[in-house]
Amino acid sequence: MALIIMCVDEPLQLAEQAWDAYVEQRDGWFAAILKRPGCREIRGYMAPYYGTSPGSAAHIEFSTMEAVHSFLESDLYRKIISEARGAGCTNFRLEVWDVRPGFAEPLRPESTAE
Repeated sequence: MALIIMCVDEPLQLAEQAWDAYVEQRDGWFAAILKRPGCREIRGYMAPYYGTSPGSAAHIEFSTMEAVHSFLESDLYRKIISEARGAGCTNFRLEVWDVRPGFAEPLRPESTAE
């Protein structure tokens, strides 16, 4: 497993109609990413406090680091970043993470079912 954590300030000040168009465009980016070889899932997050920057994040999981590199070197990635900037997104931050040796499987609490 390999992760991309993409953080951004979305254009929250858009009028409702423009915001709806942006959300449709963003959902299209996510749909295209999900079609990439090795993409397993995308999760979205928002900062819990208004005014925190960046205020939104996407966690994009790929099966391998090679799949991450392939995506980041793709025309699709460049297109998404260009279109996001054009839509008013700012303060981009990108982090790439790989599995830490010794933690190949997630640690979870034991079941506490009664």
